[in-house]
Amino acid sequence: MNKVFISLGSNTADGEINLNNAIRMISEKAAKFQFSSIYETEPVGEHKHAKYKNCVGLIYTTESFDVWQQFFKTIEKEMGRTPELKLTGNVP
Repeated sequence: MNKVFISLGSNTADGEINLNNAIRMISEKAAKFQFSSIYETEPVGEHKHAKYKNCVGLIYTTESFDVWQQFFKTIEKEMGRTPELKLTGNVP
């Protein structure tokens, strides 16, 4: 079995509901899984927006990274997330 560690976060008004829905979808696909409690955190940086709801998960699977990555993108799309380019760290 491979171990996949993931982090989930949402800063919408329905953040906790979104996380619980994502956890439910993941749990229906994963052979074995664990998720932390959901925590509320302040946004970091100059962006002024709602607090985040966050959790982390551990998935045990025999499927490839590519299969899971596509599945996560499907969940994001179903929940209405619009992909955007994000740069972090020191970019020249």
